[in-house]
Amino acid sequence: MLEEERLIISNYYTIIQMLEEERLIISNYYTIIQMLEEERLIISNYYTIIQMLEEERLIISNYYTIIQMLEEERLIISNYYTIIQMLEEERLIISNYYTIIQMLEEERLIISNYYTIIQMLEEERLIISNYYTIIQMLEEERLIISNYYTIIQMLEEDLDVEDLQSSSHINF
Repeated sequence: MLEEERLIISNYYTIIQMLEEERLIISNYYTIIQMLEEERLIISNYYTIIQMLEEERLIISNYYTIIQMLEEERLIISNYYTIIQMLEEERLIISNYYTIIQMLEEERLIISNYYTIIQMLEEERLIISNYYTIIQMLEEERLIISNYYTIIQMLEEDLDVEDLQSSSHINF
């Protein structure tokens, strides 16, 4: 999806670095997966996320989620249309399917295989430390993003500006 229209992440440090730089520290590594499991969202193929969101309306009931989903269901997304279609159908209007690709490329997220996120979350135990997490975002906002800049802007707006200005690794 990212390079040559495939979801390819080069290694698990990439997302870690992005999350660290964006100050998104995941508070518990058992996140969106148990939620989906408890909602009986069984992901069998790359159409599942789309259908899941359509049928279940992605009701997020708790914070145990994406990790167990990836561990137990081994979520394998076969092409780049999956996330794009999911976001479009959930009223996440993305102008074209290059948007996520370009965004992730610009963030230097190159995903090599579907084990990457699992290993990253398992081994690095990334933690999002405040209530502006992706989980609560999905719960409170109901995944309504008006355009493809929203995800980036949302993350930027949710940052503690004073904390960022005091951080030595970020230059304004």
